This record gives sequence, C-alpha cells and structure tokens, in this order.
Amino acid sequence: MLKTSYLLKNAIGRLVLPPGINLLLIACAVLIWRRYPRLARWLTGVNVTLLLVLSLPWVSIALRQTIEPPPLDMHALAQADAIVGLGGGTRFGALETIDGRDVGEVTLQRVRYTATLARRSGLPVAFTGGAAFGEKMAEAELMARSYHDDFGLTARWVENAAFDTGDNAKLTAAKLLPQHRRIILVSSAWHLPRAVPLFERAGFVVTPAPTGYISTPPFSLLQLVPDVSALADSFWTLHEGLGIVWYQWGPGGR
Repeated sequence: MLKTSYLLKNAIGRLVLPPGINLLLIACAVLIWRRYPRLARWLTGVNVTLLLVLSLPWVSIALRQTIEPPPLDMHALAQADAIVGLGGGTRFGALETIDGRDVGEVTLQRVRYTATLARRSGLPVAFTGGAAFGEKMAEAELMARSYHDDFGLTARWVENAAFDTGDNAKLTAAKLLPQHRRIILVSSAWHLPRAVPLFERAGFVVTPAPTGYISTPPFSLLQLVPDVSALADSFWTLHEGLGIVWYQWGPGGR
C-alpha cells in the first residue's frame, strides 16, 4: 500500500506541474466563462502559452542546464569510502524477464555509471530504493540484480525500504554510518541538486556523481517546434525545483 506522504507529494506535484496545471486552468476557464469572460480568456491564453513554451526543446534544454551540476572529478574517488546509487523508477511490464520486473531506463543509467565508478575505484556499493506499491522485489533489489547480472559486480548494501529521496538518505545512513561517511552519490544530473543536501543532512560528506545529462544536439529550427519529450523534460526539471522547496520548507525541513 502506498505511503500517504508519498501519495500526497506525487499527487500535488502532478497537479501543479504540466500537464496537470494545464488541465486545471482549462477547468477554471470553463467554470467562469459566463460570469468572467475576460478572466477566462486570460486564463486560456496563459494556459496555451505555458504549454507551448514548456514544450519547446530549446526551452527544456535551457531549463535543465540551470540545475545540472558539473561531472564528477575522478580524483574524488580516492577520497571516498563508498558509492551510493539512487533508484529512478522500475518497469512493471518487463515481460521479457522471469518475474516481469526490471529497472527502468533512468535507473539503468545510474546502475551503469555506478558500475563504471566501482570498477575504477574498487569502492563498495550501496543501492537504495523501496517497493512503493508493495511489490515483492524492491527497486534497490532490482538494481542489485542488474548490477550483478549485467555488469558482473556485487553490491555490499541493499536498502529496500525507502519511499522517496529523504528516506533514501536516512535509511542509507543507518546502514553505512559512521564507518562509510564520505560517499560518491550517483544519480541523474537533474536529481542531484535535491538529493545531495538530503544526504548531507543525514550525516554524509557527499561528492555528487551525475549521469544522464540532457541531450544537447546542435541548434536547429526543430528546437522551436513543440515536442512531447521536451514537455516531459520540462516537467522533471520543474518537479525537482518543487522537490527542493518541499524538503527545504515542508515537513522535515526548516
């Protein structure tokens, strides 16, 4: 069963970010059209403009680049005690697997980079991620399986109870601290600005190891044409900004 706080945060996030916010604006415009036609037209214009702008690849790339940190300096591996890989979603319809479950594309990127860093450094690895829907195999367990089956490596720690990034930090700290305080934190470049402060708050000395940077092809007129993948990229960038605000000022923050 879904944790209430996890359900609320994700539901709110989907409603205040596109396309949820666009549907809310449409509903508001329809409800007030007869009584306040000018306001309804203004809301409709804002809605169309917002959807158009956030769907442009040029805008989504620019937004993402404002939050993505620089790549890892490999010399930092020598100063770390462990590597921690964060989950980024799983696949429930992986019919090609024995149990129908597998790591998602984003998570696989993170597992692959974790394997690269582990081979280069020899550092022990922890994966963290729970079972949000009560499934038998948690996200971190799927990551550890991919790490072993796809890359021939074995994780030392598997934290399988976390529901969100805050849980990732707290529950991983319970397994690694105080012996393994200096960590290399592997996640998507767009996710680390939110994740790093949470792990530092949990007691770690964190060096971010970003992967999955947004693709930046040479500029063309296609970057000024709306694209659904660009809207998705804009959504995740804004989602991370909302997450930073939540952890900074919401429950458990300041």
